[in-house]
Amino acid sequence: MALIHVLQSFNPIDTDARAALLLAGDVPQRARVAWLCQGDVYARSNNLHEALIAVACGLMADGSVTPDQIWYESMLLFRIARDLRMADRALAFLEAGRQALSEFGALEKYKCEIDTSVLQLRLLGVPRRVDRVRWPPRFFLKLSFSAWTKFQTAR
Repeated sequence: MALIHVLQSFNPIDTDARAALLLAGDVPQRARVAWLCQGDVYARSNNLHEALIAVACGLMADGSVTPDQIWYESMLLFRIARDLRMADRALAFLEAGRQALSEFGALEKYKCEIDTSVLQLRLLGVPRRVDRVRWPPRFFLKLSFSAWTKFQTAR
């Protein structure tokens, strides 16, 4: 029975993220990236509160940041806020990411990802049983076009 508990608690991905924290050592820039890596692992495993704590630790580890780091960090925070159903906060993080992209000239490349993220937030408001008057087909057409564009640019 104890072996089953040990096997269930072992998560190789989580262990790798913790190893990144150990490898970061005393270098603040590495600690920031390692903590954000840990937060991303927690967020992707739907452990959102721990993800927020790890992100907060990462943001406190080092104050210097580049625009590309702001983009990745804001998208992580966007995903966490979206999954916590905090749409207003998620939009704020998305806007920070948009500004960072424009700073290093990649806004056009990632525009479709931003548009798709906004549509994800809009879909959070769709009731389980879609009301045809409230959600016209035009919305779903726009969603389909955004997904198609994303797949075309990924090729």
